[in-house]
Amino acid sequence: MDYASVPIPAGACFGHTDPHEGQREDAIVNTAQRISSALLGHELSTKESEMAGPLVHYTYGAGIGAVYGCLAQKKQTITLGFGTAYG
Repeated sequence: MDYASVPIPAGACFGHTDPHEGQREDAIVNTAQRISSALLGHELSTKESEMAGPLVHYTYGAGIGAVYGCLAQKKQTITLGFGTAYG
């Protein structure tokens, strides 16, 4: 085995690993599956989950961006932090 080509997680050489590694995708796919079950009464297949995960991710981001934009138009003080409270 060529160990030079094995990826090493950042911080692993110091004994640190990312405790949240892989959880973000699982949470997004889990959310997509819950939405599908609640709205459509349909369990997503693996292929459908792979497509629905990014859809949920970008839809959520666009929604938060729209909320921020609307609030920024109504109240200028919201823009003081340049959107940091909204991600």
